Amino acid sequence: MFYRGISALVSTKKMVMATVYLKSVTGFSLLKESKSALQNPKFYLADEQTVQQAVYELEKRGFTLESRGAALSISGAPELFEKHCQTKISLKEVKNRKSGHRHVWQSSEPVMYIQGLEDIIDGIVLAVSGVSF
Repeated sequence: MFYRGISALVSTKKMVMATVYLKSVTGFSLLKESKSALQNPKFYLADEQTVQQAVYELEKRGFTLESRGAALSISGAPELFEKHCQTKISLKEVKNRKSGHRHVWQSSEPVMYIQGLEDIIDGIVLAVSGVSF
């Protein structure tokens, strides 16, 4: 699988960041292909109609669009993800040598889905920021 975890650094105590992988025109999925599959990113691009529909549906549900490219980056309160993705979001303390500890968001599901959007969204994973150890 392309993603490597289910935790994300907490930038604020009430905001969760996530990556939304869209259904591609070709049927290839960034969530299901290996890292070597990234050699030709065109295989993983959604058409503009799918992107616009996904942005509309996510914003309608209260998510904030942070950026868009081959995937979308969204943010929202933990409760928003719990409500729409049928998952449990919690804070976990992670220790490291430089800062002593950090808090990360953790999802009970490694890949989250929004019911009714399966035809345009391949899956949603919590965004993982770099962590210095």
